[in-house]
Amino acid sequence: MMGKLIALAIVSTIAAIFAQIELSNDPLVVTKDVVIKKNRSEVFGYVSNLRTYPSWYPGLVWLQEVEHSSMKPGKRFVGAYWVPIIGELNENFKVVAYVENKKLAFESDFFAHQPRIVMTFQDEGNDRTRLTWKMFTQRRSYFFFGTFYQIFKYTLDQRVTGALLTLRGNLQGEGNVFGI
Repeated sequence: MMGKLIALAIVSTIAAIFAQIELSNDPLVVTKDVVIKKNRSEVFGYVSNLRTYPSWYPGLVWLQEVEHSSMKPGKRFVGAYWVPIIGELNENFKVVAYVENKKLAFESDFFAHQPRIVMTFQDEGNDRTRLTWKMFTQRRSYFFFGTFYQIFKYTLDQRVTGALLTLRGNLQGEGNVFGI
């Protein structure tokens, strides 16, 4: 019995240490590219209108501005995701980078992984645009990285793939790209 308590104390201590030690950078969770048959200005205009996100990002029920102002760093949005069993879960978003037709980045206060999304837009010629989506987590602890990060990486990879395919379908007028 005493041996089990000592082992439990050691495991708990190690877990506590790993929860406190942090990585030096925000870990990259997902990176995806999609080429859309529209010019960069059209793609950026659609994507930078965050109110369109519920039409193409899976699970996002609604998204609205907190204050009515032009798109720029510091602009805030609030939205809700549908989470099984829990229902709607509110989330706050803040634009952290905005370079017209080139880059859009925003952060969220979602408790589970505190994502930062960075999207870049590049011309591919002939009215085609490459959208690169990178999602980082602001949770840097080794404990998070060694446990929950792996689950988030898999599920968010699938979600972002679906989002970008739907986005491309919306912009190219293809409707439901999954045939459902």
